Amino acid sequence: MDQSHKAAIRVRQVSKNFLVPHQKIDSVRGLFVNLFTPNTYEKFSALDDVSFTIKKGEFVGILGHNGSGKSTLLKCLANVYNPDEGAIEIDGQVSPFLELGIGFNPNLSGRDNIYLNATILGMSKQEIDQKFNDIVEFSEIGRFIDQKVKNYSSGMRSRLAFSVSTHANRDILLMDEVLAVGDVRFKDKCMELFKTYKKKGKTVVLVTHSTNIVREHCDSALLLHKGKIVNSGDVDDVVDQYIDLNMSKEQREREAQKEKKKIQQQEKLQERKRRMHEKELERKAAQKKKMKVNTVKRYIIPSESYNLEVSDVSFSTKDESQECKISVTYKFTQELHKKNPSIGISVYGNKRVYITGTDTKGRSLPKAGEITLTLENFNITREEDIAIDAGIFYSNNGKVFRSSVQSRKVRSRLKLGQTRGSYHFNNQLAITER
Repeated sequence: MDQSHKAAIRVRQVSKNFLVPHQKIDSVRGLFVNLFTPNTYEKFSALDDVSFTIKKGEFVGILGHNGSGKSTLLKCLANVYNPDEGAIEIDGQVSPFLELGIGFNPNLSGRDNIYLNATILGMSKQEIDQKFNDIVEFSEIGRFIDQKVKNYSSGMRSRLAFSVSTHANRDILLMDEVLAVGDVRFKDKCMELFKTYKKKGKTVVLVTHSTNIVREHCDSALLLHKGKIVNSGDVDDVVDQYIDLNMSKEQREREAQKEKKKIQQQEKLQERKRRMHEKELERKAAQKKKMKVNTVKRYIIPSESYNLEVSDVSFSTKDESQECKISVTYKFTQELHKKNPSIGISVYGNKRVYITGTDTKGRSLPKAGEITLTLENFNITREEDIAIDAGIFYSNNGKVFRSSVQSRKVRSRLKLGQTRGSYHFNNQLAITER
């Protein structure tokens, strides 16, 4: 059966109160002076109607300010404190790590304290013997294991206590700021241990102020504030609220400005992406249109049905106007002549820039002969190479039939400022068919 749906810890409406005296009496003289003066107390609610459920195999982080009730809640779960109200149900063996070296006898050696603490946690002597070297190695105590614990530093006591509790092989681990002491290497070992716990399906309840640890390792989180749970569930949501509670008014204003700036940058980025997307759509539409034009079926007039040649080209200028006369010799087959074809010419400048053109559409042409087409107001602004294309076309049942283009290149001799001039095409230049 899937254990993840079973509850490892169930807390129902738990409250825990402490009486805080208004006057502290710490001497016999103080007791005698205040013998007939009743001491008054203030009720402090460490936990106020707290309820939550932790599933088996879940890694839960508990966040909150100092004094919010985190450690008190963990001690209630470890049965160190009894709640004043409510109930706590725990399914499984618990291994608590609540304070530095709690339960250690300072006059005993580290070795003796390992056996003492492990026995308290329910381990047999055989189990302790088997895991002793692992406990010592993880704690990094090494050659100091046989020295008295009172000579240990706080970090050494903490590492030893943590190592014993983690090797007790319990179902549920309660940890209160286990990474508050220890160097970077020891903290990295703890991180790797947390990953191992998750793989083994251990239930871990971790009290910490480290939001990074909660984000990285925890499946869910609780946020305590003044003894109450103000948020629970999603890790990122709980962590964000915890950070917000820790901020001063000035910090909140700065964060608000940062968030506003971030939103503005995101809006600018979205607008830039939108414009780029629109341009891309326009480009694709133009490309699609071009492809559509290029894929229109062309109806070609067979080349054996005609002969066509640009035979003569002349330019002239008069009264600041230019004129171009183009002579074309042609010959149609009988079948092509019945279709009443037309002859068209086009003139292109440098880089195949279209200048002008005309055709014989509407005129009835003989079967063979030579015709001259005139282009008036023909404007060449500078000396440049031009190309003249000639072709045949006709329509039949809505279909346009075209011939291959006959093209000739010519060099214009006309220049601005000339009152009159002419140039005739050199007939020895080759005709290229495209």
